[in-house]
Amino acid sequence: TQLSLADLSALREEVQGGIKADIRVDGALAKPSVRIEAQGVDMLILDKPLEDFTVSASGIADPENLQAKLDIAGRYENQPVSVKASVSGGQGGAPVVDSLDVNVPGANANGRLVADDAGILTGELALDITSLADLGQLFLQQDLAGSLSGSIVFSDRNSAQAISATLKAPKIEASGVEANALALQADVDDVRSLQGLVASATAESVIASGTTVENLDAEVSGSLEKLPFAVTATVFEEPASVSGEFSSIDGTMTVALEKAEATFKAIPLELVEPVTVTVAEAGTNVETATVKVGSGTVTASGTAGEELDFDVSIAALPLDLVENVAATGMDQRGTLSGNATIRGTPTEPNVDYDLELADLSVDPGTGSRTPDLAVQSTGQFESGVLTTRTVATGTGAEVNISGSVDVDSDLALDMDVD
Repeated sequence: TQLSLADLSALREEVQGGIKADIRVDGALAKPSVRIEAQGVDMLILDKPLEDFTVSASGIADPENLQAKLDIAGRYENQPVSVKASVSGGQGGAPVVDSLDVNVPGANANGRLVADDAGILTGELALDITSLADLGQLFLQQDLAGSLSGSIVFSDRNSAQAISATLKAPKIEASGVEANALALQADVDDVRSLQGLVASATAESVIASGTTVENLDAEVSGSLEKLPFAVTATVFEEPASVSGEFSSIDGTMTVALEKAEATFKAIPLELVEPVTVTVAEAGTNVETATVKVGSGTVTASGTAGEELDFDVSIAALPLDLVENVAATGMDQRGTLSGNATIRGTPTEPNVDYDLELADLSVDPGTGSRTPDLAVQSTGQFESGVLTTRTVATGTGAEVNISGSVDVDSDLALDMDVD
């Protein structure tokens, strides 16, 4: 019997070309002999040729004496691709993978696996991924780099498929994130339901968006319906930690943060009370999240999706923290309080705000501090234009500033001062 599939892109657009197979079955009906010979036809993966692709499989489908061999070969990116397996019948007729050897660009896996009547595997596979970049091309992932090695152990736990994995990587890069000296350990009691998951990861450093996280130590345990986690690290040369619970049910991801602490440029940051963040198809919802910033607080709540609906409030935020973030040499003192509402869309946000600066003073380095001022500012940002009204009072004087700033027109100003 001949079988032909002319257009593999109908199954996966990144794969092109076709495949032709010759299938032969003969022998006794109770234990037939099966042989399959297949060849690729002008096959491409990510527009790169998979050359000399062949599949050869043969065996005897005898329940009492199962025998089978599989040999897949080809060349991709001028490197050999091969999968070889030998299967026989074990105790009770259960199939045993006596030998499995997988060689693909950048990776090798080999080991021995035994399957029982329920299809549960026992055995071990050794992994040696010398180039994630090469391997990623084969699996249609183009942004991987680095190497990885370790082992995966398959076992039976209470009639369920369990897996334990130990992996190490000197360096891995993916989607703009770089992890160095990475060590992973994972153990799951039931692969199908992902119940009884216990996993940990450590890394000497993780670099993302120009920020370096050092001494990363992360742990999770539970299941996808309820997965507690704890992470500690060094960020901006200061200790940081976060703990909570993750869940994923019916396409909705929920992160319930219990505790979060960090220090940014000598400014202590702390989550005041637990908060839940929900990510669904409709958007992201943040319950009331209050973060202590120095001696002040910032509170935010709302949703972000196709439409924005956020409320933000600031209470007694010390102005001297500005010097920690961006030194001005003005030695600002005072506090910032106020509220803002954010509506509209992510590309066209509308912001209304009402801010108050109390006891504002500066010292420009002359040793003479300005008198305290009280500043009240209200305004709106809409369609790229900021409209504002600000009143500053102090030492018996009052200054009013009102007008607009067109952000989309090189910050064009139209302001009145009286």
